[in-house]
Amino acid sequence: MKRTASLLFCLVIVAMAAKGQINNVIPKLQSYNQRIFTEQVYVQTDRDVYYQEDTIWFKAYIRKKMYLNESTLSKVFKILLVNSKGDLINSAKYIFFDSQSKGQFLIDKNITEGFYYIIAYTSWMENFSTDKVFTRKIYIKNESVEGYKIVPAFDKKAYNPGDTVNIQMKCYDNLNRVSNDLKYNYKIISNDKILKTGNSFEKNINCVLDTSLSSFPVIKIRDNKNKFFRDSIIEIPINRNVEVTFFPEGGHCINGLMGLVAYKATYSNGLPAQIYG
Repeated sequence: MKRTASLLFCLVIVAMAAKGQINNVIPKLQSYNQRIFTEQVYVQTDRDVYYQEDTIWFKAYIRKKMYLNESTLSKVFKILLVNSKGDLINSAKYIFFDSQSKGQFLIDKNITEGFYYIIAYTSWMENFSTDKVFTRKIYIKNESVEGYKIVPAFDKKAYNPGDTVNIQMKCYDNLNRVSNDLKYNYKIISNDKILKTGNSFEKNINCVLDTSLSSFPVIKIRDNKNKFFRDSIIEIPINRNVEVTFFPEGGHCINGLMGLVAYKATYSNGLPAQIYG
């Protein structure tokens, strides 16, 4: 009897220990699955500002989340165009060939001016949280009224974060003659905050960009009388070239072995760049 009780006691202890190990293993397996079997879609567009009836050309890539190497988990992905309210404007499905795909969206001629979002994901990505889907912000603006136009002249072809931007605003009439009669207000916006405001009395504008850019800075221009041209937005050209340097632990990477690799990303002016992937 005592031997049977002891045996039962040992079995209970073993069962409790096994249950504890299982409880420890499950989170590790879940973490492993999310690292190894999670993929990510990335989309590049031909630009960030569009007009009505423009075509949005894009190229998409699919990569494994952990190592950014080619993913074979999915062959099809969905791409959506939604407005700032979350309303679906357009959608399509595309096939990956060698982990790449390309396509286009035609913007409707009656679309409302404003910010829109390109969202891309695979069916496999729907198994995880929505913050894992790819999102890209663009701006679609109405065509200007025929007649007057404002053309900014930048002192550089492209700027880095932290640079000083110098702009000369030039106004032309419908005969392409320089005009000083156009009255307007402007705002320079970067990282969703206003860097500078002014009006048409300033022919030369300058501002200093933030040292870290989460979105492309723009100039918003509004006609004071709202009869010469529609409100418009002009993107400030940003240098997108980023230099990335890798520093493997021990000085070398060994094929087939995991290791720690530090990296440094900088713009051409030496300021640090934020990169994701």
